[in-house]
Order: sequence, then C-alpha cells, then structure tokens
Amino acid sequence: MSFEAKKILLIDDEKELCSLLREFFTEEGYAVECAHDGVEGILKIQSFSPDVIILDHRMPVMDGTTMLKKTMGTCSAPVICISARESKDTLIEYLRLGVEKYLAKPLDLVELHQIITSTLKEE
Repeated sequence: MSFEAKKILLIDDEKELCSLLREFFTEEGYAVECAHDGVEGILKIQSFSPDVIILDHRMPVMDGTTMLKKTMGTCSAPVICISARESKDTLIEYLRLGVEKYLAKPLDLVELHQIITSTLKEE
C-alpha cells in the first residue's frame, strides 16, 4: 500500500518561520514547500499542487489578498491566513475570499496542526 503525504505550501516572507514550520510539519509526515512572496506563491501553487496553503497577509512584491484574488478559480486548496496585524477589515476581506481560517501571529503550532488536520479531513 502506498501512502502519499499531504502537501502544505507555506507562503510567508519570514524565512525563519517558514523553516520552523517546514521542520515541524515534515516531522508530522507532510510534504512541505515554501514561498516568500505572493508571486513565488502562485508559481509554487502551479508546480506543487498543495492540499492546504498557509498564507501570510503582509509580504513584499505581492500581499496575501492580491495573491488570493489572482488564484481564485485556479486552486481549490483550502487557505489558512496568518498575520501579525489583525484588523477587522482584513479579516472580513479574507473571509469574503473564502479563507478557511485566520490566525494571528505568534502562531500556536498545536492549534495550527489541529486546524490543518481537520481541514484536510473535511476535504
């Protein structure tokens, strides 16, 4: 019986956070790729076909909302948005764009893992 690891795409300009999350989720049995801005994120979505996306809001080159708008209809992976700055307007915009969950930084890895697990079970 062959088992294919579920794929997580991390899109965040904080390279240390990406490294930490990659290590954590790889140890949990996931295949993990990272991108550090929205443009790179779009390319990784096309080449990696993730099962779930963890997306930062504030990034250089292209932010999270712009990236989501550009990928609507081309990617069915659920999105979990993370941000150090939480504003009501940003939260409303992400929910309107169909984001699964919106989490504030600093992240609780256990909570994030539970959200990913339940999101993937619903798929």
